[in-house]
Amino acid sequence: INIYTQRNRFKAKQIMGKKAYFFPFFEHELDKAGLPKELKYISIIESALDPYALSSSGAMGLWQFIRSTALYHLDMEITPIRDERRSHYGSTKNAVKYFKELYNTFGDWLLAIAAYNGGPGTVRKAIKKSGGKKDFFSILPYLPKETQNYVPAFIAVMYLDNYAKAHYISPERPEKYHAFLHPEKIEPIELKGPLSFKTVSRHIGIAFEKLIFLNPDYNIPYIPENTKMKLVLPKEKAIIALAENENMRFLEKVNKNDIEYHIVEEGDFLHDIAQKNNC
Repeated sequence: INIYTQRNRFKAKQIMGKKAYFFPFFEHELDKAGLPKELKYISIIESALDPYALSSSGAMGLWQFIRSTALYHLDMEITPIRDERRSHYGSTKNAVKYFKELYNTFGDWLLAIAAYNGGPGTVRKAIKKSGGKKDFFSILPYLPKETQNYVPAFIAVMYLDNYAKAHYISPERPEKYHAFLHPEKIEPIELKGPLSFKTVSRHIGIAFEKLIFLNPDYNIPYIPENTKMKLVLPKEKAIIALAENENMRFLEKVNKNDIEYHIVEEGDFLHDIAQKNNC
């Protein structure tokens, strides 16, 4: 609690400011799955509500999935074009799926939360070392230091959300946030490429920055030719985009906005690749 309310007060203000953008969406998905809405607070511990957050171990996104878990356990999409771990929709739906799985395994929410951080195997070992006890505080001494601190951090974040005013912590709205992720106001749709975000932005009348904010999973703001990919848009714009998909593809080809790809081989240098492709 002291870390959030005293030492990191500035960061706590930023987190409180971002809350309004993400929490309605998280709550909607958790409620739909019949899970406690309080699980939304894990996103604060994991990423401080930053979809571009990247840990030293390579965990990424709002819910900080490592590549192996995302690819092989949750079947998430990771390609040179997009990384679903950064998707508001994809990452949240998979976090909900994983929470459910962990709770079904341990039958206790604090153990499930500990397993979200340390992994199910770590929690099983701690239960065994404790003589078969199945509550978090009984297995606490047998857990790695980071996992020992994880559940108290979760409780501290809940406290911060409820008692921020008592500590004179007021929300600070982030400058680069362009849209609220309210489930009734946004919709993921499949669009066919070739299609750049710039063409979508101009054609349906949506700010390019807003398009980027709603789709942080894209490494390149582009849907390649003969590919269908999901794009999150405000609902009123989603209908227009679907109806205008073919027209936008035609404009893309006329304006020659296509992106060319170079497969990097041994001995390649960025300078040489740039010269060869005149960019």
